[in-house]
Amino acid sequence: GSKLTYPVRFAGKRRIVRLEGEAYFDVAKDAQSPFIVKAGDIQVRALGTSFNVHAYPDDENITTYLAEGSVIVSSPEQSLHLSPGEVAVYSLADTRTKKQEEDDRLFIAWMNNEMVFNDEPILNIIKLLERNYNVKFEIKSDKLNSITFTGTLKNASLQSTLYALQFTSSVSYKKKEDVIELYSD
Repeated sequence: GSKLTYPVRFAGKRRIVRLEGEAYFDVAKDAQSPFIVKAGDIQVRALGTSFNVHAYPDDENITTYLAEGSVIVSSPEQSLHLSPGEVAVYSLADTRTKKQEEDDRLFIAWMNNEMVFNDEPILNIIKLLERNYNVKFEIKSDKLNSITFTGTLKNASLQSTLYALQFTSSVSYKKKEDVIELYSD
């Protein structure tokens, strides 16, 4: 579900790409030509670094995780300088950006076919599963909205992921045509 748009050839002194979805960038250092990722209302400027941008249009936030080097994350309201291990979280609702430190596995696990959850609400997990497995989910019990999950799944099929959710919580499911319905036991 990710879309990266870039010109055939970069013109001028800036290398600008547009992202919708998620991508990890490993940018060669070129002080004369800064690399800029535009994602929704923010832009991430890098001179030579490794970072992850998560910017799906239907999510509440745009996040930028810095693995190495340094980046400047700019929104219409402010600019933040990130150091390695820091995350900038831009809220689409209030157009504010905050900086925090997070476990890097939460942001780059997808590159290793892992899904890492740290007290993650089921609604966020459903979005991830819909994107990863190209399926649709429906929550059939309001009780499920308060459930969170913590854990790591590596190279997991949709079926084994559903079994893990069912085994570790009060979630049960039924597959009806192209939709997976989630219930509370």
